[in-house]
Amino acid sequence: MIIGAKLHDHRVEKDKEIFTHIQDNRPILKACAEERKEYDKSFKRDRIARKIASIPSLVFFNHPEFHDDDKALRRWLDNEGRGYRTDR
Repeated sequence: MIIGAKLHDHRVEKDKEIFTHIQDNRPILKACAEERKEYDKSFKRDRIARKIASIPSLVFFNHPEFHDDDKALRRWLDNEGRGYRTDR
C-alpha cells in the first residue's frame, strides 16, 4: 500500500527552506492490524523472508537514524511504532 505524503506548507526563514508534509497513516495502521490477524511466522521452501511492518515514508524522514541503525528501528517498532507491525 502506497499512501503519498502531501506538501502542507513551504516557507523560507533566513537561509533555510522549510517544507511541511502530511500523511494520513490511518489506512496503514488499519491494514497492519488486519495483517497481524493472519500472521504466519513459519518459513517454507518458497518463503525466504517475513514482512514485519509497513512504515509510512514520513517516519523515515523524521527518524534518519533508522537508515543506518536496524536496532534503532526495531526499538521504535517495539514501542511507539507498534501499530505499524504486521507480525505479532
